[in-house]
Amino acid sequence: MKRLILLVALVFTLVQPITLFSQNQQNTQPLTAHRFGFSVNYVPYYSGNWYQAVLQENYYWRSSSVSLNLFNTAVRFTELQAYFSYFVFPKISLNVTVGYNGFDQTDNYDSRAEYPPYDSQHQNQHDGYDISLANKQFLLRLDVRYYLLTRRKKLVSPFVQVGGGKYFATGDNTISYWDKVHEPHDKFDFNAKDFLSDFNSPLVVDFGLGAEYYFNASLALHASMIAYYARRSGTAKYRYRDLDQNYTSYWEHKFKRNEWQTQIGIGLTFLF
Repeated sequence: MKRLILLVALVFTLVQPITLFSQNQQNTQPLTAHRFGFSVNYVPYYSGNWYQAVLQENYYWRSSSVSLNLFNTAVRFTELQAYFSYFVFPKISLNVTVGYNGFDQTDNYDSRAEYPPYDSQHQNQHDGYDISLANKQFLLRLDVRYYLLTRRKKLVSPFVQVGGGKYFATGDNTISYWDKVHEPHDKFDFNAKDFLSDFNSPLVVDFGLGAEYYFNASLALHASMIAYYARRSGTAKYRYRDLDQNYTSYWEHKFKRNEWQTQIGIGLTFLF
């Protein structure tokens, strides 16, 4: 179903505007009465990355250390957007876009070891962990859109746009161990939630193209394809305390990453 929607959106965006040159425009009038618009945009295809931070303990001869592994996973998000338009001129509009996407994931591990009653050298064991992963992103973006052809009823008007904005993310990467035997002896602090929130909140610059088909002066169908240039950064902080030996260690790891993302969307525009 998603592939069908994408195909329709691409054909509508890239092929349909060519037919404008063969249509009779003598009974169509430019749309100049409405200067405001509200649009609902459904993005069934959104290529991008979300990031997960995992601590790894490295063992050496007579020593050990903890390092951070940053994993990025290519995802195909579905994003829901809404944007408000103001037509500065008949062929130029300013658009303010808000959007949302996200996911939640949990992982549970249960380990048991049971020994027969006559085995006095071993004790039964029951341990495990719960992992909670979450990422929610809110988008705020400002674009300038230029229509290549005058907007008219019953016709398609292609457009290009450029703009920029930012994602605001809330992330979680919590691991809870069931075995609390070693808890009184050592403590560690890792700012996973703050780090993932910062790193999944990139600044973006976008370039796009699309088209709108006007059923009448107040309602239009639109499709668009937008490329994002995203810039990410974040600082991971780790602190370890051995309560028995009164020993403390800590480190900071700064990450920066630039990447490209793609969105294809389709929706309705209401003009007033």
